[in-house]
Amino acid sequence: MSFNGKIIEKNLGVRSWIPKNFNFNNKQFIYVNDSYFSGKTASRINGFLNKHNSKIKDIYVIYDGSVRGDVKSFFSYYNDMY
Repeated sequence: MSFNGKIIEKNLGVRSWIPKNFNFNNKQFIYVNDSYFSGKTASRINGFLNKHNSKIKDIYVIYDGSVRGDVKSFFSYYNDMY
């Protein structure tokens, strides 16, 4: 499934991504995106998944601009600085 980048803005683009007849209950998901900074989008998605007893298992991105250590990326700004 995918999100249109407006998931962090209240009620913009949120309704169009849910596949019909998809069961969100008791599952683990992998979050894939081009970049990761504050984590607001992943947090909003995880909040939705938690309501269904599910969660984001792993986070994979191209560019990681966050200070989190669990984001898997091709380039991490803070790790590659030193």
